[in-house]
Amino acid sequence: MPLSIVVSGANTPDSALLESTLDAMPVERPDPQTVPQNLCLDKAYSGEPCRQVAQAHGYEIHVPDKENAQKNASASRADASRAAGWSK
Repeated sequence: MPLSIVVSGANTPDSALLESTLDAMPVERPDPQTVPQNLCLDKAYSGEPCRQVAQAHGYEIHVPDKENAQKNASASRADASRAAGWSK
């Protein structure tokens, strides 16, 4: 069940709408000082701006790291180097 909805253009990344989505919640939350508030998000929200927005709203954010992004980038470079060397 969605807790809030924000409408935007199709080319707007979800992470850019995090603050608007949290502001649009019609349900009053418990005080984050007395009841911890957890916010679980996917890797698209792993950037520092999203972390700051969540913390400003009193949430403890849980986002998997994009650890495989660097691994995949270096693997692609290695594959390209091998292909270039093979073609000589």
